[in-house]
Amino acid sequence: LRFHTPLIEDCLTKLENYEEKFRKILIVFICEYFKKFYERNAYWQQVVSCLAELDCLCGLAKLAKSMKNKCRPEVLVRVDKQIFEVENMIHPCVAQVTPNFVPNDICLKK
Repeated sequence: LRFHTPLIEDCLTKLENYEEKFRKILIVFICEYFKKFYERNAYWQQVVSCLAELDCLCGLAKLAKSMKNKCRPEVLVRVDKQIFEVENMIHPCVAQVTPNFVPNDICLKK
Protein backbone atom coordinates (compact mmCIF):
# COMPACT_ATOMS: atom_id res chain seq x y z
CA LEU A 1 0.00 0.00 0.00
CA ARG A 2 1.09 3.49 -0.76
CA PHE A 3 0.09 6.69 0.81
CA HIS A 4 -1.61 9.11 -1.56
CA THR A 5 -2.54 12.63 -0.76
CA PRO A 6 -6.03 13.77 -1.67
CA LEU A 7 -4.57 15.68 -4.63
CA ILE A 8 -2.82 12.55 -5.93
CA GLU A 9 -6.00 10.50 -5.42
CA ASP A 10 -7.93 13.08 -7.42
CA CYS A 11 -5.31 13.09 -10.20
CA LEU A 12 -5.27 9.27 -10.34
CA THR A 13 -9.05 9.17 -10.64
CA LYS A 14 -8.94 11.73 -13.47
CA LEU A 15 -6.16 9.77 -15.18
CA GLU A 16 -8.16 6.53 -15.02
CA ASN A 17 -11.19 8.32 -16.48
CA TYR A 18 -9.11 9.82 -19.30
CA GLU A 19 -7.54 6.43 -20.06
CA GLU A 20 -10.99 4.81 -20.25
CA LYS A 21 -12.28 7.53 -22.59
CA PHE A 22 -9.14 7.18 -24.68
CA ARG A 23 -9.62 3.40 -24.99
CA LYS A 24 -13.23 3.86 -26.12
CA ILE A 25 -12.25 6.46 -28.72
CA LEU A 26 -9.25 4.42 -29.86
CA ILE A 27 -11.34 1.30 -30.50
CA VAL A 28 -13.76 3.29 -32.68
CA PHE A 29 -10.83 4.91 -34.52
CA ILE A 30 -9.08 1.57 -35.16
CA CYS A 31 -12.30 -0.03 -36.41
CA GLU A 32 -12.93 2.86 -38.82
CA TYR A 33 -9.29 2.84 -39.92
CA PHE A 34 -9.33 -0.87 -40.78
CA LYS A 35 -12.73 -0.53 -42.44
CA LYS A 36 -11.37 2.18 -44.76
CA PHE A 37 -8.27 0.10 -45.39
CA TYR A 38 -10.31 -2.98 -46.40
CA GLU A 39 -12.59 -0.88 -48.62
CA ARG A 40 -9.52 -0.34 -50.79
CA ASN A 41 -8.33 -3.93 -50.54
CA ALA A 42 -8.05 -4.37 -54.33
CA TYR A 43 -5.84 -1.28 -54.55
CA TRP A 44 -3.54 -2.50 -51.75
CA GLN A 45 -3.36 -5.97 -53.29
CA GLN A 46 -2.21 -4.36 -56.53
CA VAL A 47 0.39 -2.27 -54.68
CA VAL A 48 1.73 -5.34 -52.87
CA SER A 49 1.79 -7.32 -56.13
CA CYS A 50 3.74 -4.57 -57.90
CA LEU A 51 6.20 -4.29 -55.04
CA ALA A 52 6.69 -8.06 -55.01
CA GLU A 53 7.38 -8.07 -58.75
CA LEU A 54 9.82 -5.16 -58.43
CA ASP A 55 11.57 -6.95 -55.58
CA CYS A 56 11.91 -10.08 -57.71
CA LEU A 57 13.18 -8.15 -60.73
CA CYS A 58 15.68 -6.22 -58.60
CA GLY A 59 16.94 -9.49 -57.14
CA LEU A 60 17.34 -11.00 -60.60
CA ALA A 61 19.11 -7.86 -61.86
CA LYS A 62 21.48 -7.95 -58.91
CA LEU A 63 22.19 -11.63 -59.55
CA ALA A 64 22.69 -11.05 -63.30
CA LYS A 65 25.10 -8.20 -62.60
CA SER A 66 27.23 -10.45 -60.41
CA MET A 67 27.40 -13.30 -62.94
CA LYS A 68 30.26 -13.75 -65.38
CA ASN A 69 28.06 -15.01 -68.23
CA LYS A 70 25.21 -12.70 -69.14
CA CYS A 71 23.45 -11.26 -72.16
CA ARG A 72 20.86 -8.66 -73.03
CA PRO A 73 18.15 -9.07 -75.63
CA GLU A 74 18.11 -6.99 -78.77
CA VAL A 75 14.56 -6.47 -80.03
CA LEU A 76 14.27 -5.66 -83.69
CA VAL A 77 10.95 -4.51 -85.11
CA ARG A 78 10.26 -6.12 -88.47
CA VAL A 79 6.91 -5.80 -90.13
CA ASP A 80 7.65 -8.17 -93.01
CA LYS A 81 8.50 -11.29 -90.96
CA GLN A 82 8.22 -12.66 -87.46
CA ILE A 83 11.41 -14.22 -86.15
CA PHE A 84 12.59 -15.28 -82.72
CA GLU A 85 16.34 -15.74 -82.97
CA VAL A 86 18.81 -16.34 -80.18
CA GLU A 87 22.54 -16.71 -80.69
CA ASN A 88 25.05 -18.02 -78.16
CA MET A 89 22.31 -18.59 -75.61
CA ILE A 90 23.41 -19.80 -72.20
CA HIS A 91 21.64 -20.68 -69.01
CA PRO A 92 23.54 -18.58 -66.47
CA CYS A 93 23.11 -21.03 -63.58
CA VAL A 94 24.25 -24.02 -65.62
CA ALA A 95 27.12 -22.09 -67.23
CA GLN A 96 28.31 -21.02 -63.80
CA VAL A 97 28.78 -24.60 -62.56
CA THR A 98 29.76 -26.18 -65.89
CA PRO A 99 33.09 -24.77 -67.12
CA ASN A 100 32.81 -26.25 -70.65
CA PHE A 101 29.24 -25.14 -71.28
CA VAL A 102 28.47 -24.84 -75.00
CA PRO A 103 26.20 -21.92 -75.98
CA ASN A 104 23.20 -22.70 -78.19
CA ASP A 105 21.54 -20.97 -81.14
CA ILE A 106 17.78 -21.02 -81.78
CA CYS A 107 15.85 -19.61 -84.70
CA LEU A 108 12.04 -19.77 -84.90
CA LYS A 109 10.37 -18.33 -88.00
CA LYS A 110 6.73 -17.98 -88.88
